[in-house]
Amino acid sequence: LNTAATLYPYSYRHRNEGIVVAPHNTKFKTTLDMFKNNKFMQIILLLIGTGLLFLAVSGSFTAINNLLEGYLSQSWGSVNGKVISSNINSSKTKNGYSYTPEVVYEYSVVQNVYTNKTIAFYFESTDSNNAGARVSKYLTGSHVKVFYNPNSPNISCLEPSFFLWENLRVWIISIFMGGIGILSFAILYSGFVAKN
Repeated sequence: LNTAATLYPYSYRHRNEGIVVAPHNTKFKTTLDMFKNNKFMQIILLLIGTGLLFLAVSGSFTAINNLLEGYLSQSWGSVNGKVISSNINSSKTKNGYSYTPEVVYEYSVVQNVYTNKTIAFYFESTDSNNAGARVSKYLTGSHVKVFYNPNSPNISCLEPSFFLWENLRVWIISIFMGGIGILSFAILYSGFVAKN
């Protein structure tokens, strides 16, 4: 018995018919059973899975679109524009606050006036110091060079560049959230199959 207990990392308990092996993942299986058999927990799991999949698809689409637009923006033409507002938006996060610079500018292409707020094609939530530095670069009333898509002049930016890492990081996080969402649906599906 001692030799078996040493070779196999299990908990042993005696019964009349012999030794029964009880694996250490019993708590994990109990948790899975709770999700499979409890309707309230199933609803929670469904909401979590749906929300994560939505965020994963949305984040992945935005990251891929930013990569494409950022790459194309390097060959776009430019016109003179003007900053009409420049502010810092703050939002509460798990670790404090996240700050995002919001710069609204206007420009005209072939006598058509457009308004946009894309500084560059990547997610730009940052700390207050960096956000402040970004806003101070584009003060309200200042003149800027606006780079626009010749096929869709309403798409524009102030800093044309291919931001690979910034968007790749968001895409990786989106894939991770999507994996958790799929796992949630897999648990729900296994519970449905077990009942039928």
